[in-house]
Amino acid sequence: EGQRGALKEVLQGALKATFFFNRPSVLPSMLPALAEELGASYAQHVQGTLAAGAAMALGRRLAEQGLGKPALLRIGIALRKFCLQQTETEQQALLAAAEAYLETLHQGYFEQREQIILSEQEQIREALQKAVDHSTIQMSTTSEIAQAASTILEPAVLLDTVVHLIRERLNLYYVGIFLLDDSEQWAVLRAGTG
Repeated sequence: EGQRGALKEVLQGALKATFFFNRPSVLPSMLPALAEELGASYAQHVQGTLAAGAAMALGRRLAEQGLGKPALLRIGIALRKFCLQQTETEQQALLAAAEAYLETLHQGYFEQREQIILSEQEQIREALQKAVDHSTIQMSTTSEIAQAASTILEPAVLLDTVVHLIRERLNLYYVGIFLLDDSEQWAVLRAGTG
């Protein structure tokens, strides 16, 4: 039990040392629980009671929670240092167990991190496509407004055409055009729709 508490402190220190490399979703209040979970998981691995795939699942969850790669590397360093602080007879077995545990933890972490990156890239691609589509519509609408301005000579009819065209093309609820009054002191609504 004392070793488990010491391991938790070592892991918590490793997590704190890399806190600023993590995403905003990892809060300082989460670090003790993460260290406890990592320590308990490793202890179960050493005892041979860790469920198959549990270390990989923990690695995935760490990636989902936003733990950064530097934190993951520090966890490995801290775990190895902890193993080296044990008696000589325990060191080799604990280090071998740590390497196997960390390999599985890292595999889960990096597989999930890759999925997260791919998902974020798809979201960025979709956002860029929406921006391009919106920009294309704006340019097309600008062209149509310029064409209307060259063919409609009555200002009131032109303004009414423009607000309806903008509303329709940009899918807006309300469009209004304000022009300055003769004294250039007040903006006056000259055309609106919606």
